[in-house]
Amino acid sequence: MISPFLQRVAVFGSRGKMGAFFMERFLSLGLDAYGFDLPMDINLLRTAVPKVDLVLLAVPIPAMDSCLGAIANLLSPKTILADICSVKMLPVEKMLRAFSGPVVGTHPLFGPEPGDTDLRVAICPARVPEAADGLEEVLSICGMTCFRTDPEEHDQAMAYIQGLNYVTTLSYFCAHDLDDTLRQFITPSFERRMISAQKMLVEDGKLFGTLCETNPLMASTIRRYLKVLGLAAAGDFDLLRDKALSWWK
Repeated sequence: MISPFLQRVAVFGSRGKMGAFFMERFLSLGLDAYGFDLPMDINLLRTAVPKVDLVLLAVPIPAMDSCLGAIANLLSPKTILADICSVKMLPVEKMLRAFSGPVVGTHPLFGPEPGDTDLRVAICPARVPEAADGLEEVLSICGMTCFRTDPEEHDQAMAYIQGLNYVTTLSYFCAHDLDDTLRQFITPSFERRMISAQKMLVEDGKLFGTLCETNPLMASTIRRYLKVLGLAAAGDFDLLRDKALSWWK
């Protein structure tokens, strides 16, 4: 039986923004928290990883294979292996393939500086149900609100919430070049849209691009959106507006 409260944790990617966030939370609970980043401290890796209760992967999806390759043979059979990637089907599949013990996929639905935002976390139990219970217990004590889902349901939702938001924003600003002629027509509402899009496209563009590329449900979501654009091209604006207003009912 896995303890519902974990005492020793290892965070891979602990100097990244989200990795550092979780390290701070774990340390504030008084947990023994080991942080790992490149270049790896091989001696610490070999001594710490076999005795931890939880390994949390706070690394990008492209780095998961090499990270899992470095730690899989060191993990205790009872250690919980979890990740915090923004897509879940592919990372969970990678963890299940690399490790035969407890696996949990998670997605914190907030950034490293959440402020007063509700710290909601999607939990995807993958192997050994008690592992998800134990991890959820710790995250709840850290001030987070957890809910259960499965990888496919999660990725379908995030293809819309994160993926399509990025794709449509990117496409919108590619639809016309900003030149001096257009600049004089900018309205306050358009300027607000530019400000809102700036961080996504300028600072986080590569991150969102990776999320779209690694979400297997992204293409079908884009095709659905193209159908909606077809209705717009046909002038069915009242129909689309009535449907869109369901978000505010």
